[in-house]
Amino acid sequence: MLILSRMAGETIMIGNDIRIQVLSSKNGQVRIGINAPRSIPVKREEIINQEKTEVSDDLPAIETPALSKQGSEPI
Repeated sequence: MLILSRMAGETIMIGNDIRIQVLSSKNGQVRIGINAPRSIPVKREEIINQEKTEVSDDLPAIETPALSKQGSEPI
């Protein structure tokens, strides 16, 4: 993980087309602006985790038969 220190108004570039700018910082909260091509999704991590949880909750449970001990002898 690359760790950088930036002040309000300063920018970090990722590649040639993703720009992250520190807008402000106060009371332990940092506001950032992200400028990226529309083809690159930009989401907060908690939103992605929530979407994953919702998708897994929507999937039906799959029952798998217990493995039988017959035929499981080593060759």
